[in-house]
Amino acid sequence: MRGRTLEAWSTPPPPPGTPGSRHRPGTAAARSSSPWPSRSAAFATLPTPLYAEYRRAEGFSSLSVTVVFAAFAVGVLLALGLAGHLSDVHGRRSLLLAAGVAQVLSAAAFVATTDLAGVLVARVLCGVGVGLLVPTATAALAELLGAGGRGAGGRTAASTVVVANLGGLAAGPLVGTALLAVTGTPLRDPFLVLGVALVLATAALLLVPETRAPARPRPPYRPQRLAVPPHARATFWSLALASCAAFSVLGSYAALAPRLMAEVFAVDSVLLANLPVTLLFGCAALGQLATASWSTSRRLAGAAVFLGGGLALVAATALAANLPGALVAAAVAGTGVGLAFRSAVAGVVALAPPERRSGVTASLLLVTYAGLTVPVVAVGLLAEVASATTTLVTLAGVVGTVVVVTTGAGARVLSRAEQHSSGSPPASSPVSSPVS
Repeated sequence: MRGRTLEAWSTPPPPPGTPGSRHRPGTAAARSSSPWPSRSAAFATLPTPLYAEYRRAEGFSSLSVTVVFAAFAVGVLLALGLAGHLSDVHGRRSLLLAAGVAQVLSAAAFVATTDLAGVLVARVLCGVGVGLLVPTATAALAELLGAGGRGAGGRTAASTVVVANLGGLAAGPLVGTALLAVTGTPLRDPFLVLGVALVLATAALLLVPETRAPARPRPPYRPQRLAVPPHARATFWSLALASCAAFSVLGSYAALAPRLMAEVFAVDSVLLANLPVTLLFGCAALGQLATASWSTSRRLAGAAVFLGGGLALVAATALAANLPGALVAAAVAGTGVGLAFRSAVAGVVALAPPERRSGVTASLLLVTYAGLTVPVVAVGLLAEVASATTTLVTLAGVVGTVVVVTTGAGARVLSRAEQHSSGSPPASSPVSSPVS
């Protein structure tokens, strides 16, 4: 029994006729639905290379760009708080379709207007789509891949959703940069192109089988509360806070990087100016593949090392105005972000019972996406009165300390939980006697 990790316990499939057992179509259906998270994530970061154009054409300030980033997080938090858990009650497909509609409406808003108020509305709608999508897609893919999402199916689902999201986030700036170079109306055409792709992807969701039948009778509606598994509170919070800290790095650096490239490195190429953000997101996705065989605690300990080292490099290369070093720093920090987020999603999928999986995942994401609000706005406010270098060094010092502490503490909690699990047989829960 030794050597089993937090994610390793599995349970038999539910008996036929239970809500969680409806349609077990396996990997073919999972493959047909998995492209949607990556397209949705790509749409979320598509505006990144366009903010310089918004500055020129619409007069956006550094603070305006930061608020636009935070507006996306507000949309995510609203969706998670009001509806992130509803697929446990109403079925997975209906919530996936609602996420698709929100993203399409966001694209339409971007096409319709380019002023700050319109962009804020579009970003909130984009966040709503992501907030509906991620917990629902995680639960649906876990069920499509078998055995109620526990064991190998749950781990594969977590990996699929995380890699698809972070890979899509990395692709968004590249797509935006390419379209910016060839389009005649750079603040509208990129959203029109990806909007059409989102319409097609949303229509394809109609072909995805339902994996969880709607509850009968339906319980009364209640907003999402933090659905923390009572037997694993310490484990949940260690994962959630580490993921929140990692996302604060993601949002703050992405908001600041274009200004850093212009002021510190005198980069005037649109493609090169957005390369650090692409590396940040891309290495976050690649890190998942390189550490697929690692336990959750080992992955989270790796996140502490990569994030701490990456942020130290970010500060050092900014002070030295070393562009190649800055690109390496973005790649290292991005790897750490991906490891932290992957650890959090995988751990929560293992902890949550099928009937509460979407709600517990939504709770994790509520905490995670909070890292894109206050810290990112604080960075934007500092950037209004300080240089890009000063802002970045402050970010690396303050946020880096928080990240190393939270991810390191989380790794220790998870390691104890895994050691406890490996020493006793599984009970009815997928995690045997986790730390409480």
